Amino acid sequence: MTSIDTTSKQDAKSLKLSEAVELSVVIPCLNEEATLPICIKKCLTSFKRLGVSGEVVVCDNGSTDRSVEIATRLGVTVVHESRKGYGSALLSGMKTAQGRWLLMGDADNTYDFSDIGPFMEKLREGYDIVIGNRLTDRLEKGAMPWKNRYIGTPLLTTLLHLFYHIQIRDSQCGMRGLTREAFQKMSLKCSGMEFASEMLVKAALFQLKVVNVPISYSVAPNRTPHLRPFRDGWRHFKFLLMFSPTHLFFIPGALFLGGGLFLLTMLLRYPVFRLFGFPMDTHWTIVGSASVILGSQILSIFFFAKVLALTRGYLPYDKITQGLYRTFRFEHGLLLGLAIFLTGWATELYILCEWILSRFGPLYEFRLGIFGMTFIIVGLQTIFSSFFLSILGSESQERETRR
Repeated sequence: MTSIDTTSKQDAKSLKLSEAVELSVVIPCLNEEATLPICIKKCLTSFKRLGVSGEVVVCDNGSTDRSVEIATRLGVTVVHESRKGYGSALLSGMKTAQGRWLLMGDADNTYDFSDIGPFMEKLREGYDIVIGNRLTDRLEKGAMPWKNRYIGTPLLTTLLHLFYHIQIRDSQCGMRGLTREAFQKMSLKCSGMEFASEMLVKAALFQLKVVNVPISYSVAPNRTPHLRPFRDGWRHFKFLLMFSPTHLFFIPGALFLGGGLFLLTMLLRYPVFRLFGFPMDTHWTIVGSASVILGSQILSIFFFAKVLALTRGYLPYDKITQGLYRTFRFEHGLLLGLAIFLTGWATELYILCEWILSRFGPLYEFRLGIFGMTFIIVGLQTIFSSFFLSILGSESQERETRR
């Protein structure tokens, strides 16, 4: 048995095994003394049955029971991870593992480590990530709470399909196989349960091949579950949005901007017009103006988030992004902002001239005045946003040049 403390300076890669390891099974562990030995023995038996050169890596995340002692007695590699979290434990275990292929699964015996053959088959076929599908006739009654089976898992799987076009049925299954190359390419970082979603999001962004395989899923023994459905579900949902600036910022921003411009244009052209049967008059000009300003602000945040994500390496460069870097310059944004500003300024100047010509009499250019002021604000906002984007983009362009 080899025991490693990831908080020390020892390099896990210095471990030398007696023979090349094909498969490393990584099991995160937090007080699982009752079921951990069952999982380990199933792994070792599967290695022999399949003729696979394998190892088991147990990553202890601060157990206070006999889990570490049991793993030590069974002769498997034990990694100690002091940072709390499901993702932290798996990351430490996978970095330590020596196998060409990695397989992760929980230590509570809900996943059957006797059934790793289908994972090996798909990995040998060339898939980068193989994920178990629990939503089959092999799902034991009572193994999955109804809110997880009928709300949480379907919702998150649907969002992954809509946002990232991942064609799988069960996105939250914790039994997964992946190649070492895929693990290194994804550069996973999440420390909590959202680690599962991060893997799929980055698999989509890096265009990795992902497939589901049916597995059995059993009732967990009597213990306090580590998963907290509402808290962890929210963290998954938040992560999916954060890694998709297009859905989080661009689409809402474009809708606000387009809707606001439509309102302003129609109200300038018609004294009163009807939208879905409702009359729109002067007061809706304020709504249109606010919508345009809000939309342009959200779109600015979209560009900030996109550039920052590229700079930090959270998102890979795609063809569209590379094309924008080759064609779009800071001066283009500056000129666009200046053109919008001058349009608004010319509108207000026209109103001022009208007022002077009327010998400073009453003005009835309320709608046109709001239109002009809106364009002045959006123009100035675009100019200053261009400066900020230039600051953010300088580091990102240097990074792309080094690629």
